[in-house]
Formats: sequence, C-alpha cells, structure tokens
Amino acid sequence: MWARTARGQRTLKWVRYSLTAAVIGFLVYQLATIGWRDVASSIPGEPWFYVLWAIAYARLPVFEMFIYRRVWKKGRLELLYAFLRKRALNADVMGYTGEVYLFAWARKAVPEPADRIWKAIKDNLIVSSLCSVGTAIIMLVGLALSGLLDPWLGGAWGWYAFGAVVVAALTAALLIQFRSTVFSFSASVIGWMGLWHSARFFIGYVLSVTMWWVVLPDVPAATWALLLTLFILTDRIPVIPSRDLLFVGVSLELSATMGVPEAALAGLLLTQTVLGKIVNFIFFLSMPLYWYLTDQEPPEKVEPPRDEDADQETSTFEPAVPASPPSDQ
Repeated sequence: MWARTARGQRTLKWVRYSLTAAVIGFLVYQLATIGWRDVASSIPGEPWFYVLWAIAYARLPVFEMFIYRRVWKKGRLELLYAFLRKRALNADVMGYTGEVYLFAWARKAVPEPADRIWKAIKDNLIVSSLCSVGTAIIMLVGLALSGLLDPWLGGAWGWYAFGAVVVAALTAALLIQFRSTVFSFSASVIGWMGLWHSARFFIGYVLSVTMWWVVLPDVPAATWALLLTLFILTDRIPVIPSRDLLFVGVSLELSATMGVPEAALAGLLLTQTVLGKIVNFIFFLSMPLYWYLTDQEPPEKVEPPRDEDADQETSTFEPAVPASPPSDQ
C-alpha cells in the first residue's frame, strides 16, 4: 500500500504539516482582523470556566484508567500518568502515537504477553472510535430533532436524522454479529469499554456547552447548539492534526451569523485551546523526568505485533479479566 511506503509516509507527513500551517495562518489572519488587544481583553475571568476545563481535560485519562484497570493489574496513579502522556502525544504530536507509546510502556510495566497487551489497546481503540461516531450521531440527531438548529438548517433535518439512526443501527448490528472477528475480548469487557467511552463523550459535550455558557450566559441556546455541532463535525475530520484550531477558525468565521461578538468568542475558544496545548506540552516534557525518577528506560520505538502472530492465538485467547472491576482500595 502506497501510504505505508517511505515515500508515502513522507508525503502524508508534509500534507499534514501543510494543512496545519494553513489552519494556523487562517486563524492568525482572523485574529488580526478582530484585533489582538480586543481578543486579549476577552480572556475569560470566571473561575468556574477553568474548573470545568480541568475536569474536561482529565476526563479521557481518568476514564481510560478505569477501563484498563479491568484488563491490566496496575495502580491507579501509574495508569493515570501513562494515559495523561498518551493524551498529550495524540493531541499535539500525531494521531495514534499515544497508542504506540502506551504499547511500549505496557510491555515494560504490565506482566502480560505483548499480543495480549496489543489486543487490549486495539479493542479499546475500536470501541472508542465506534462510541465517538455513535455519540456524535445521537447528539446531532437530538439537536436536529429538538429544533435548536432550525434557524440555520431549516426543519427538514428530521428525516436526515432518522436516516442517520438507521445507518448507525445497521452498523452496530453488523459489529455485534461479527464481534468475534473484530474484537479479541469478551462481550462483557467490550460492553464495559463502550459504557465508559459513551459516558465520556456525552459528559464532554455537556462540559463544553457549560464552559461556553459560564463565560457568555446571555447567548441563546440555539447558538450553543450550532457551536456544538461545529465542534462535533470538525473534531472528526481526518488528516488534519490541529482540529481544535480549525474549530476555532470556523467558529470565528460564523460568529456574525451566530450573533456572538467575535472578540468574546475568540477569547473564549482560544483560551480553551491554548490551555490544552500548554498542559499537553508540560506532560510531554515530563516524560524524561518521569523515567529518571523511576529509574526506568524510555520505551523504545516499537511496532505492534504482526497480524499473523496475533492470529495464532485468536481462537484460544480468553483474556484473564475479573467478573467485576477491581476495587479502588
């Protein structure tokens, strides 16, 4: 496959860099048009905004900590720190580099064979992706049927929403029927992962709208519904690494349509984005310090187990997982 060749990898890397540069350039132009001083004066000062942001940031690593405690017997803090680093890599380095890092870390820290470690990561990644799409469809359908998007989209979106539900239901039915081929873990473990990931996405949507509302309480609910729709759609665009910056740019472009002051919206969304990048950078820099303090060697660059090796035990592999989640004591 061309994408897996050295030339393909180099081409895709430069495409990603070019797209990121284009997004950043577009955003800088918008901010210059608004006025840097106006944007700086619109940085949120409400303490609850930062409390909600911290909860939203920690949501993914905390939920993954609970998920993996069922399949890996590791302490909560050790897992949590590993998932914070994984989040930083995926968010600001390149998609799925966090999973490669997690696999390398788990090979040293988790007393399980490499194939079983990779199967846990692979199943969790598939379930997370499915829940991401599923919750996005449900949320978009709910927003369309609620009428909050009618001022911008019109009232005919109910039928499109119904069609999206049918497609999602058929996809779920196929996955359930062929789950033994797609997944390595039992249905109970996959269901456990799905519940945590679905809750994570829905809580994230609620936290996002609440953060925006805390800063701009006078904005109508229909505007937040449109902004949430933009966030859901831009967050699922492949190839572009900096989708958060793309969301800011698109939102500012439509701010006049939404009836929100550009400077206020820019200050709100940029603060949210910059905070994430700063914290990700801190965790990224903390990796060498962590290895030094714990007297560990940094995980080497590794490749996941080859499919043919993993398939040898697919029919006999039954992950050793408890019937219920481990005690938090």
